[in-house]
Amino acid sequence: AMRYYGLPFSPMLFIPFVGAVIQMQKLPATAAQSAVVALAGPVVGGVAAGATAFAGHATGSQLLMALGDWGFMINLFNLLPIGGLDGGRVADALHPALPALGLVGGVGLAASGAIANPIFYLVLLSGAFQVGGQLFGFSQPPPAHYRMTGGPMIATALAYVGCIGSLVAGMALNNVGRKSPRRIEAEQRGEIIDRAPTGGGDGVYDDYFAEFDDSNSRRDDRWGG
Repeated sequence: AMRYYGLPFSPMLFIPFVGAVIQMQKLPATAAQSAVVALAGPVVGGVAAGATAFAGHATGSQLLMALGDWGFMINLFNLLPIGGLDGGRVADALHPALPALGLVGGVGLAASGAIANPIFYLVLLSGAFQVGGQLFGFSQPPPAHYRMTGGPMIATALAYVGCIGSLVAGMALNNVGRKSPRRIEAEQRGEIIDRAPTGGGDGVYDDYFAEFDDSNSRRDDRWGG
């Protein structure tokens, strides 16, 4: 998308557990172009995640299903309306006040412990820099950049919401029949599991949140006792 609009950009940088990062070296001419550029990455990433998940279900590979799930989650994270993320650029294109609201929500997620990842703290710092730049005028785009109204604004908002919805739906479908790491390990040891995964992917994320569960009800139910 950046090449299509003639925007110079930096070489691709891959950050482990986050994904690829490309830095634009010139601001798009309009907010509509900025939104298209921002949404292009998650769309391509979502298609790649969906293809990986589909291959996993077609071959019965739990590894490919897990990689597809990771791809869905990374792209959903990237669509958070916080500066520095693609979602932040889309929000900024829709209205300059939206990144500030996204930043407040992000701080709330970090404070509540819902997202406790050091990389997310860096994202919040980037978002704070963007919001501060707009408030104090040292990184304010020209006013014409925000003149997106009517059809383009509605189309951008629908594309943003549609992209998020598609990723959530893809993740839910991928979790049908997907097994948690603990279940896979138990099956490899030949242990008898008292029930198969349900249609909604029940228990897929139990391993990741087990440390927050004070009871043993899940473990007893899944492992027969």
